[in-house]
Amino acid sequence: VLDAVVLYLMSSTSDIWTAYIGYLVFRSLFQMMITVASFEIASNITQNSYGLVFGFNTFLALSFQTILTSVVADSVGLALPPREQFRVYAGFFLVVGLLFLVTAVLELARGGMKRLRTEGVWLGGREREGQSRADPPVGSTECPQ
Repeated sequence: VLDAVVLYLMSSTSDIWTAYIGYLVFRSLFQMMITVASFEIASNITQNSYGLVFGFNTFLALSFQTILTSVVADSVGLALPPREQFRVYAGFFLVVGLLFLVTAVLELARGGMKRLRTEGVWLGGREREGQSRADPPVGSTECPQ
């Protein structure tokens, strides 16, 4: 949702330096979200599934990007000017962000807070109990024995 606000502010400004700062903020937030999402996905799947899951995820992301770019920027689609393109992308990020926000709130309302307290936010409770992870970390070349 914060990315959507930054994109909208970038589309509204006439100062190039404000737009550059907005881009730096947007890109930083986006990369942090991608890193956290990749970590969460990788920590919940087996090592044998990494290629399939991340490959399919990349395929879907590129498909959505191609469709959105074709509709917004291409002469076959709407061929919007740059400011309007930023507003459309801000709306897209807003819809996706609100979808994830509503999903998270519903999950917490269904008892997710109790699970967060018992398992922990990042570690899933495994490291707290002295158990180590069976799979090596993502990007490791080690094979579990």
